[in-house]
Amino acid sequence: MSAALTPLLELAQHGETDAEPELAALARLAAAGVCLAPVRVVPASAEELFYRLNNLPAQLSALFAGLDLRDPDEDDLEDRVDAAQGLLKRHFLLDEFVDLFYAGLGGLPERVRVRRPTTPADTPPGRVVTKGRPALLAVKDAWTDDWAFRALWRRVRKEHSVALTARPLLVAPAAQDDAGDAAAGRASGVLGTRVRLLHDPALGVTGVRFL
Repeated sequence: MSAALTPLLELAQHGETDAEPELAALARLAAAGVCLAPVRVVPASAEELFYRLNNLPAQLSALFAGLDLRDPDEDDLEDRVDAAQGLLKRHFLLDEFVDLFYAGLGGLPERVRVRRPTTPADTPPGRVVTKGRPALLAVKDAWTDDWAFRALWRRVRKEHSVALTARPLLVAPAAQDDAGDAAAGRASGVLGTRVRLLHDPALGVTGVRFL
């Protein structure tokens, strides 16, 4: 495993933030001179590896076998939620991942927020936790959230499938205060779309909210 928790700007240098609107926006703002707080990213490849090494795709497919995914019954889908989430919860992360993750937390404040990057359609709040094991558990919880009923129902109704695409996670200082109109105006000009900036007043920008 090459990385478990990587500085955002290091990923941006290799074009690995392009697929995520918020991560791409943060990288562009940093290039324009906006002060970013220390921001770390758990890459999508870490989630993919967790699924693959634990044979989760096959187990999840078997769990949802027999469900009509083109016209699903809500009760039938909901009946499988606990079992699906249980599959993720009872499998462990590799020791190598854990060690790299803890090492990558250096430079972050004691309280961090673990969340999916925002898209123009949402603003996930994430989980505010302390560094160390709580942050590690928050990563697994975020992956498990994809098997909550609402996420499953949305995926099945849209894609007629329970399969999901792995996405990165953002780990940043917990504060997500609005940075104000002036900062929003400058950022919107840089990005070419209306946004608000989230920040820690002492550390810098912690996120982008699309309007």
